[in-house]
Amino acid sequence: MVGEANMTSWLFRLFVCILGWKSCHGLGYYDYYVPEGTIKAGLVAEGDTFTLNDKDLTIFSGSLHYFRVHPDYWRDTLRKFRAAGLNAVQTYVPWNLHEPRRGVFDFGELDEDMSAFLDLRSFLQMAQEEDLFVLLRPGPYICAEWEYGGLPSWLLRDENMRMRINYEGFMNPVRDYFNNLLPRIADLQFTRGGPIIAVQIENEYGSFGDGREPDGKAYLEFLKETLTANGFSESLYYTSDPILGNGDRGAVEGALMTANFNESPEENLNKLKRLQPDRPLMAAEYWTGWFDNWLADSHIAKDPKDYDAPLSEAGDYTEKYTVAKDVIAKYNPLEGVVDHPEKPPQREKIAYDKVAITEHLDFPTLLAQQTSVEVTEGPCSMEQLPINDNNGQSYGYISYTTHAYLTPTSKLLITNHVRDLAQVLVDGVVMTKPYSTPDDVNGFGFWNGKDQELDIPGSNEVAEVTIMVENLARNNFGLGPDNFSEKKGIWEGSVFIDGIQIDEWVIHSMEMKGKQVINYTGWQPFEGPLETPAMYRGAFEITEEPKDTFLDMSGWNKGVVFINGFNIGKYWKEGPPRTLYIPGALLRIGLNEIIAFEQYTSSREFIFTAVPILG
Repeated sequence: MVGEANMTSWLFRLFVCILGWKSCHGLGYYDYYVPEGTIKAGLVAEGDTFTLNDKDLTIFSGSLHYFRVHPDYWRDTLRKFRAAGLNAVQTYVPWNLHEPRRGVFDFGELDEDMSAFLDLRSFLQMAQEEDLFVLLRPGPYICAEWEYGGLPSWLLRDENMRMRINYEGFMNPVRDYFNNLLPRIADLQFTRGGPIIAVQIENEYGSFGDGREPDGKAYLEFLKETLTANGFSESLYYTSDPILGNGDRGAVEGALMTANFNESPEENLNKLKRLQPDRPLMAAEYWTGWFDNWLADSHIAKDPKDYDAPLSEAGDYTEKYTVAKDVIAKYNPLEGVVDHPEKPPQREKIAYDKVAITEHLDFPTLLAQQTSVEVTEGPCSMEQLPINDNNGQSYGYISYTTHAYLTPTSKLLITNHVRDLAQVLVDGVVMTKPYSTPDDVNGFGFWNGKDQELDIPGSNEVAEVTIMVENLARNNFGLGPDNFSEKKGIWEGSVFIDGIQIDEWVIHSMEMKGKQVINYTGWQPFEGPLETPAMYRGAFEITEEPKDTFLDMSGWNKGVVFINGFNIGKYWKEGPPRTLYIPGALLRIGLNEIIAFEQYTSSREFIFTAVPILG
């Protein structure tokens, strides 16, 4: 039994839950597993069957990353999960969003670009209100096809950093983060009246290191001990790994091993049973598809039935939703015992009228409004910049400017690689060309190009040379502890002009945070696309309740778009995505502003569509 104070708190939440669920939908999972509000035991994984509060439980869980869904749509999405018959939701917790600067934590309290998406506690409580249990995956590494696997970029300021291993320079900030995160939600464990029934330790560690070796084992045990020290011993601990390839390399003593896979379920689960014969089987991740990447063919465009999710990016039902719902109903032992809510209706999509570009902000004017740093020992990465309270720069672009004497045959050499995509301007004229063929990625300015030169002809006089570098995103998977360095900008090598090493630079941090973007000054009337990087602005009126929509950027080249100051994503005409999803929750009745930073040449208008476009 839980303590009296906790019981009172739990009964209050149960009362709210029943009023919000049973009165509208009938008998729910919480009603079945917690009759009369009595809790005797949490989730137990022994023998062949899971039990929850001493009753057999078959876990039917879906993945929902709260930080990827507008909070206004959390409840709608969770109810769609529950309507499919699911009894649980699993979610990752992204460290890099919740601690954007060392020692500065954001769980919805800060006024930053993503703050509104980070109220984890409210999300977990909402899951319970929608009759779903929670499998929590707090990291610190989460993969999740998310920037740097959720790791904060400021870790890279430690030149000796070794990630995800027994290295104090990594484990100390992890400890600080967990000590801030976990007490906020420990009371939301099932045994205390909340929804959390299980907590994952790390993520697919066997694909990275070996938990059987001293350094890996010490690190994983450290995570387990830190979870326990923060009150999470009442929840089931588990690990997840692609079991066929990794076996028990990512296992932690006492934690349930689970399997991740997208095919051959019998083979995977049979191996899991051999490794762990005395515990029930669980697939922590069953992949319904795979992800696309820039410059590749779209999976969904080639084969729309083998690649997507039960719910689309915009929350729409797909064929897989119906299939999943039917399969769950077939195998759910409680089908006919518990009731399910009706499927929420689809959210309406609309194509707003075209929006003409009315203003532009040229590159020199834009650059003059960025934080700048002068260096005399060569260029450095964005993470090493002494900005943001010495946390460096995480995202966006970084620009390096110098002055040099150029002749008609001058050449610019960057040794090693650029991270990730560079454009060169000489006296404001762009010298590099946009991507056009697959071989381009091995040439100057692209991430695969090593020790590449560029012709930068001059007029036998001193010229201004600027190199703007885009951070395309940090790798989320597949790097070992000693090469998990994903610093961005020019840092791997040096820059030479006509054989002379250039060490004096003015570096501009082009973070392009939302508040920066909406407060830029110096806009000029739009008279046509520029042939340099620039910002473009337009506006449109909405007179009724805003609806979801998509922005078709196929007529542009490459850049990023902001709606009312919120970054809705990158675009690149090479695809495969051609559109950017805009939740209606980001729009408002009245005037709405669109700003695009185009790296090459813009279109003359913004075009909306009611459906996504891939190709």
